[in-house]
Amino acid sequence: MLATLVARRVQKQRKVNRVIEDMNKSLAALPPALTSPLDAISPNEPISIFSGEILLTSDKKMLRGLGDVSFSWLPNPRIVFRGDFSGASGVDIMENQTLSIGRHEPAEALISKASYKSSSSKTEVNGILNEPLRPQLPDGGFREIRFLLTNFSSYFGEPVRFSSKSLAMAKSRWRLSLDGYEIAIDLTEQHKEVTDNVKANGGFGITNIGRVSKTDGALLTMEDFETLSDSLHYFLGLCRGFWVGPVLPFADIDGKPLFLLLAPSRLTTWQNAETWFPRLKPKEAGTAFNRFHQLLQDPDWGEGLRHATEWYVDANTADTLESSIVKTQVGLELLAWLVLVDRHEFKSKTQYRHDGAAKNLEDLLTVFRIPVAYPEHLKHLSRGTTAWSADNGVHAIVKVRNHIIHSTSVKRRDLATLGKMAKLEAKHLGLQYLELSLLAIIGYIGAYSDRTKFNRILGQDQVVPWRMTS
Repeated sequence: MLATLVARRVQKQRKVNRVIEDMNKSLAALPPALTSPLDAISPNEPISIFSGEILLTSDKKMLRGLGDVSFSWLPNPRIVFRGDFSGASGVDIMENQTLSIGRHEPAEALISKASYKSSSSKTEVNGILNEPLRPQLPDGGFREIRFLLTNFSSYFGEPVRFSSKSLAMAKSRWRLSLDGYEIAIDLTEQHKEVTDNVKANGGFGITNIGRVSKTDGALLTMEDFETLSDSLHYFLGLCRGFWVGPVLPFADIDGKPLFLLLAPSRLTTWQNAETWFPRLKPKEAGTAFNRFHQLLQDPDWGEGLRHATEWYVDANTADTLESSIVKTQVGLELLAWLVLVDRHEFKSKTQYRHDGAAKNLEDLLTVFRIPVAYPEHLKHLSRGTTAWSADNGVHAIVKVRNHIIHSTSVKRRDLATLGKMAKLEAKHLGLQYLELSLLAIIGYIGAYSDRTKFNRILGQDQVVPWRMTS
């Protein structure tokens, strides 16, 4: 009897061992998750860049001392320095100086504080860099450059394995399509903890690590990366609904990571912002990057697309409903002019000005086959603005905007009667018109999350309307 029990236990353990072995083989076949030298950095924690001898020079003087340079997140991302210099420095606050540190190119800095300490006979000088701090780089380029994102939302992408834990994997890789390049963006292993922290405390947390390389194996220059980084900045802003990077690009040099570009960065502190981004189907969104990048390099489209994306982000993160509604219409009218007059010549300049905002925006959405009728579920907006003789959703958001901008005592009373819920619906309907117009311009044909359905659940996405009617 005992021998039988032992035999059964041995057989069971062998089965468990085979399962573990098969799992290890499956995990070993997965690509490793991307890592960075800042994986252990907590949200909002300053990042030390340099410590040692600092030189400050101007037309009048030269100061040599000891100090440090760091990347500071709060209140806004910037490069700051602090140095101790012998004696009274004679440096004036708000004065520009040239900062020089070892193995980096000189950069202009603004003095923000200078205080003499008689106890040590030294002057402490603090300042903020006005321009990027760049290391002295070897000739050639890099096999790959990695970068970081802040405050990006979670998603379900391709599987990767983590080296820090046994049998650990996650569906955290998102690939962006771009001719001639390979671009991968991973959620960090600490994504949930970081996100929970910034949700509770605000500020910035590193949520993603990205990697860029060329498909043919050629070296990637900083010029290549900076052009690509500009496109990534706007595309990722469109996806997240606010600015997330890229920031702090780095590459391995002689086996050690080196930050390649340290600069004040346009990033947004944590926001509970809505967005169209399909978190269960990020691959579909990634396919749109190629066309987005191409249009940004097109002199006829680039600046207009940048400005429209900026208005979208500004509207999506506005402090008040009224501000969001007004900014959204600015973005929509910019696109209407760009599409209807400049690029496709559906209208003359005279006709465009004659038709007015409501007609022009309705025509823009009609070109893209975006429905303009009142969504049935936005009952507060439809009920309130029908009384203002609005015929559809476009007319409704324009009338609400006009009541805000062309304020009279009567219109202010009308807005008060309209109510907060109707204005909230107007905000999100307008933002949906704007984000769908941007997606139509870049040829996106995947799923999107309908922001006007406030009670939707994750994955309750829809196909873009122009694909449904094609």
